Amino acid sequence: MHNDAPPPPYTLYGGPKNRGLRVIWALRELGQPFELRDIDLFGGEQRAEGFLRLNPAGKVPALVDRRGGEGEAPLVVTESVAILNHLAEEHADAAAPLMPSGRAARAAYHQWMSFGATELEPPVWVFAKHSFIYSPDKRVEPIKVTSAFEHLRATRHLAAALADGRPFVLGEAFSAADIFLGQTLMWAEQQGLKRADGCDDYLRRLRARPALAGALQG
Repeated sequence: MHNDAPPPPYTLYGGPKNRGLRVIWALRELGQPFELRDIDLFGGEQRAEGFLRLNPAGKVPALVDRRGGEGEAPLVVTESVAILNHLAEEHADAAAPLMPSGRAARAAYHQWMSFGATELEPPVWVFAKHSFIYSPDKRVEPIKVTSAFEHLRATRHLAAALADGRPFVLGEAFSAADIFLGQTLMWAEQQGLKRADGCDDYLRRLRARPALAGALQG
């Protein structure tokens, strides 16, 4: 017997133990069905020919979006920030959208997404590369000290913004910016990187979200 059920609107290549968690979390927040294809990065699956046809950069996450019109080829979106923005824009009419509609709030949203991509995440990624990703001959121990300092400095900026008691970076409304920042904070925590004390309550609020609990399971 053949299964004639149509594929889900989204297929995500990635997993809860890498940047794919951001996209899984967003899809669960939006209540969107999806197929997850977890990629074994340490096993080299990202360098397999089939995956490289999807994303020549050999990186996860990669999202296949089949929600286009009849006859339209599926859309492939890569880079986690781009995927989060794409999902937020595609589901702007959701009951709880992931991107604000107001002009000032939208500007603040893009500001925090840019902060995450240029200030908060880079030192975490560099720390990881020089801890376990690079082969031992390519690791430079002092770089980890600098990365830890840069991450702590970035979290102080985030903590200062949260000091007015706002629950999320944009205020009362949860957004994809919180997904990006929250996952980055958790990734840094896993590596033992210190953060500013003012980020702790923020991270606790994010961890209490049911969509994140589901995302961590895949």
